[in-house]
Amino acid sequence: MRIENLGLLSSDSEPNDLSFHCEERPKSFARTAALLAVPVLWGTYTPSMKLLLESGPDWKTPPALLVNLMSHTVGSIALCLLLVIERRSRRNDNDYNARRTFWASCELGVYLFFGQLTQLLGLQGTSATANAILVQSSVIIVPLFDMSTTSDTSRLFAMVLRLVPSVLALFGVILLTSTPTSEATLPPDSRLGVVFSLMSAACYAMHTLRLSAYSDVDASAQAAGQVMANTVLDMLALPLSASSRTWVFTVGLTAIRRLGLAATWNGLMVVGATTWAMSYAQQAYSPSAAALAYAMEPVFAAAFAVMALGELLGPLQLVGGALVILSNVLAAFVSDKALSLMSKQFDAAVDTDASST
Repeated sequence: MRIENLGLLSSDSEPNDLSFHCEERPKSFARTAALLAVPVLWGTYTPSMKLLLESGPDWKTPPALLVNLMSHTVGSIALCLLLVIERRSRRNDNDYNARRTFWASCELGVYLFFGQLTQLLGLQGTSATANAILVQSSVIIVPLFDMSTTSDTSRLFAMVLRLVPSVLALFGVILLTSTPTSEATLPPDSRLGVVFSLMSAACYAMHTLRLSAYSDVDASAQAAGQVMANTVLDMLALPLSASSRTWVFTVGLTAIRRLGLAATWNGLMVVGATTWAMSYAQQAYSPSAAALAYAMEPVFAAAFAVMALGELLGPLQLVGGALVILSNVLAAFVSDKALSLMSKQFDAAVDTDASST
């Protein structure tokens, strides 16, 4: 089957755009479930990697680039199989803009790749806590970017209201990623490490924003293209990683088998399933709402760490997790209809003040 038959490449389509919004589809239980599945599956990453890849003091942890390459390869294969099945089940579906799908896949895949790369570079110059907080600042960056692209007063007012739960969520993440023990023995965070961590947050924010702009693109084709783009970029970067080659030739079959298990879980669930779920859910949800839901990832990561690894949470971490959940409840309570009504009332009050003066 040719690439264009999968819907990833074609020669006839409309040009790409650089907006952050596209017409949203109606919210449904399936799209809501897909949105909430993203932070849940992301939360399994750290506990599963620790269980599968850390084994005793003599264990050599595989380089992150090698783990990413194998995981993205598994995810690409799984999503391409899903895409083939879907395409064969709807042979008469001609409403398919393949070139737009191709550009969406390339653009979004690049954002994800550089988000992961800069996050890893940031970890080399910051503590894990600082890196987690800086990267999760994307929950604030998304609504701020969203606000910067509109001059409509009512829409701007609604976005400001959406910013409130985002700030609450970030504060919860700060508490959640705090550790009961002091980090005074760690070296101070370098400026370059902070810059890389913020660049990672910006890349993830742009991915969330532009994903909503491509809400008219088929979710499965877009997800498969994104992960394939990541795989290609991983392959191009692999020759630059001497540690990856060294690891492969210095460990035994047991280590490679454990890496294969980790890459299988990561590729199918943390990469493949979440990329599809994000593409599917953001056909109905705004970037700000999606970013807020994704901010729950540390909550589920902590919960899985408690269940699978026996880790304990301090009081501040429990409060932080509660704040992140509360922020999403607050955002759900302030529905789109309520925001629209408040925005109209705000506009009416502004018009009244203007006419009285």
